[in-house]
Amino acid sequence: WSAPKSAMIGGAGVNNAGEPPFEIRGFSLGNLVILAGVVVTFASFAEYLSESGGDGLNVSGLGFVYGIPIFLAGAALKYAEIEPVPCYSTPDGERIFESKATDIIQKIKQDVTRHRYGDEAHLDTTVKKLGL
Repeated sequence: WSAPKSAMIGGAGVNNAGEPPFEIRGFSLGNLVILAGVVVTFASFAEYLSESGGDGLNVSGLGFVYGIPIFLAGAALKYAEIEPVPCYSTPDGERIFESKATDIIQKIKQDVTRHRYGDEAHLDTTVKKLGL
């Protein structure tokens, strides 16, 4: 019997096969969560300070209860975030890379060109296992 690949997820956000359960590309999850927290908090402030006088649905307290913790969660993600490494190449270089790259090299490129959270550096678990 062997455990499925998604059975064990380590502290670095990777499963026992060394691959992440999902990838976030193109935007920072930390920025998105911070923005959501700010929007919820300011919307509750706006409702609290508006002159509606309690007419209709009154959810101004929810912004204080949920908006600030959402903002703090986004700030924690932003603190633990490792930016993707920029990859500069020409179209010819990309074509050659795609034709010559092995599966491992392609996985390394995918790993370092995405946002990571909670790691010390890109490929830190690999470097630790190699003893470097």
